Amino acid sequence: MFSNDKETIKKSSGRFISFVKHAFSLVRSSHLSPYSCKYSRRDYTQHQLLTIILFKEFRKEDYRTVICDLEEMDRIRESLNLTTIPHFTTLQKFFCRLKPIYFDILLKSLLKIFYFPDDTISITAIDSSGFTSGYCSHYYSERTGKIRKHFLKTTISVDIDQQVITGFMISKSRVHDSHHAFPLLKKCHKLHKSECYIMDRGYDSEKMHRFIRETLNADSIIPARSHNYSTNVWGKYRKEMTEHFDAERYRKRFLVETKFSILKRRFGADLKSRIFQIQKKEISCKIILANLDRFIQFVWSEVFYRAKFFKRGLRGRLKIFEGGIRDRSPGGIFATINLFYPKRHYPTMAQLSRFGICSICVVLLVVTCLVAGCTSYQSPASPAAPAPAPAAAGNTIQIKSFAFNPATLTVKTGTTVTWTNEDSVPHTVVTDTGAPVAISSDTLSNGASYQFTFTQPGTYAYHCSIHPSMKGTVVVQG
Repeated sequence: MFSNDKETIKKSSGRFISFVKHAFSLVRSSHLSPYSCKYSRRDYTQHQLLTIILFKEFRKEDYRTVICDLEEMDRIRESLNLTTIPHFTTLQKFFCRLKPIYFDILLKSLLKIFYFPDDTISITAIDSSGFTSGYCSHYYSERTGKIRKHFLKTTISVDIDQQVITGFMISKSRVHDSHHAFPLLKKCHKLHKSECYIMDRGYDSEKMHRFIRETLNADSIIPARSHNYSTNVWGKYRKEMTEHFDAERYRKRFLVETKFSILKRRFGADLKSRIFQIQKKEISCKIILANLDRFIQFVWSEVFYRAKFFKRGLRGRLKIFEGGIRDRSPGGIFATINLFYPKRHYPTMAQLSRFGICSICVVLLVVTCLVAGCTSYQSPASPAAPAPAPAAAGNTIQIKSFAFNPATLTVKTGTTVTWTNEDSVPHTVVTDTGAPVAISSDTLSNGASYQFTFTQPGTYAYHCSIHPSMKGTVVVQG
């Protein structure tokens, strides 16, 4: 029996090592000092202890069990630079004295991985649920008739597109939904603004609509409550919800319930602690783990499983790197950057533009040369194609200082427009949805150009897929 446990730990150690490395890097990027005071014995750092706490919650274990597992996980100890294993009471005392503000800092650090500082979230859904603090089984509660009704009410806000938790509120007992909603809306909107907020009927009030639309300048989709199926609904915005309800966007609200379901099934719905302040920190750990686990899923799914392999071998690997550069999601850019970027800290978007993309361009150049060298001898030499005619000076768009210049260009049908990248980082030219003809260029490195001949009149709005804030327009007249 003991050997089977060791074998299970050995087989799953790769997933655990990946999690510990990401968690350790995240904790070290926070403002948590390595030691609690200058008189500390310095046997372990606070970064190591907090990472072990997250690892404990990740495996849904108690303090004793995670310490016993660490004794058998040599590679985990090497990843944490642990020379000696702490006693389980050391973890418990550290978790009790750790200030809750550090969990807010960890959440903000995680959100910096998913978003630019000026990014706007399209739809944010808000909902609440409860975490119980009981140890007894449901069977025992049913037999004895002592069903526990105490739970900690938790409200979260979720980005529908990214499935990322952007904020949370916790209370000791049952409170009205609006008591959590107002401070949560202020907190989330301060970090990253959202274009639309979706909630269920429990949040319905004219005050809530007014706050979202007039103070936060966002849309609110909250179905109006009617007593005894009455059609009399008071309030300007509540009447608007009754008459012009956006059912299409409201259908996406179920994703916040799905996030709660994943959160409880993946990391547990029961709390081990008995004191309210420690219970709050335990729920905070679960929410941070949910976002961290989402990031790790991005790394694997977006890069490896969603990569379009057009041929096995070296060409397939090249397609992975190209997908990583064109995709600005954490699974695209950050997973590719982590192959070359130092693992001490997560790269920020500023570091990404200065160092990460340049490193990948060098690797892409080397791999492209290898592919060209391997395939050149298989096909006979063909006459060189005539060089394209240079575009007129008025039909050239410069990509410089993270902007298209000119931002709006008016040409006639049949005109060839040239985009030239004069930045040190790569860019792309991709049309928005609804353009008369779809345009999608390759990744343009420094000095590279892309040409396209417009044969259909219309307005072509386009952007850079690597830097979505870069936008431009070409107006083609017949």
